[in-house]
Amino acid sequence: MSASPFPAPAIRAMPLAVTGGALMPLMPLMPLMPLTPLMRAEMPLELVGPRLQAVCGNFAAVPMPRQHTVSGGIEVRRAGGVDFALIGQNLQRVYRDARAIRGDDREHFFLVFQDHGGALMCQGEQRVAVQAGDIVLIDSARPSEFVYDGACSQQVSVHLPRADMLARFGPALQGGVCVRRGDALGFAMRAILARMLESGQSDDAHLVEAFLGVFGSVLVERARQVPALARSAGEGVLRKALDHVALHFQDPAFHAGDLARHLGVSPRLLQRAFESLGVSPSRHILDARLAAAHASLQAAAKRGAPAVAVSVVAYDCGFNDLSFFHREFRKRFGVPPGQLGRVEPDPPLH
Repeated sequence: MSASPFPAPAIRAMPLAVTGGALMPLMPLMPLMPLTPLMRAEMPLELVGPRLQAVCGNFAAVPMPRQHTVSGGIEVRRAGGVDFALIGQNLQRVYRDARAIRGDDREHFFLVFQDHGGALMCQGEQRVAVQAGDIVLIDSARPSEFVYDGACSQQVSVHLPRADMLARFGPALQGGVCVRRGDALGFAMRAILARMLESGQSDDAHLVEAFLGVFGSVLVERARQVPALARSAGEGVLRKALDHVALHFQDPAFHAGDLARHLGVSPRLLQRAFESLGVSPSRHILDARLAAAHASLQAAAKRGAPAVAVSVVAYDCGFNDLSFFHREFRKRFGVPPGQLGRVEPDPPLH
């Protein structure tokens, strides 16, 4: 046979990233076209919270000090039976706590595509800094927080019904999963999402199915990277435990023994399930109460609300011993709770 008149293309190995001991193929870090144009509308601050709640559920918006308007926009689009929220803003942070979860009858997994700017995403033990091109999964049934510190940030949030997703993917789903910009599967998900947003047709179910198929591959790859313990029954116990704590930590009578009884497991099995987080069940309950108290005091200070007593916040967050609360709060955050802002002094502790 004669030689081909066309030269053989140069073949370059796809770069690999080491993640949890596994080698993952990455797409070249070429410039990414945003999924959506940057929204620049000026929204009165008092309209942002209600609009955010109407689109995404019970999330609280915390502005920067002396902030009266928010730059960006909040829109909803629909394609193939799936809702997409376009959220642009320059707030201090947005959060969803256990009280908000209990008062919300909508449950979703939010697959959030960071489109412009960045944010710090917090859910459970996960603290992930996301930049444009990154993707993160948020579970609406667990407390979560996005911190922006006043920088312009825009996200496309794909709303996936929680019950449907659990039925489809099972225990592989867990809030806090992050897919970085250079990941090949993330690149594929982004391309399909761009097609859905461009089309906006109600009969785009085939694109939604393709999108979920790639997302399923992300979960499979992630499962291969975690230790064997995380793939065992302990993973299911831990997830259920975290969900139950998020809903009941404000009850001062709630403790680790109650958690084990609710889950139908022994205290030892519950302890082993929490070992992957590096904390005990009791410590996790305490951390949830402290984080809620810190967020409540900080939010009251930043929105200029009337003074609130530290004791009221402590009791609302599940503490029934003020001396213990003050001591653990200072140990965790480095300052006494009264230094966070507008609080009334409590009677001297004895």
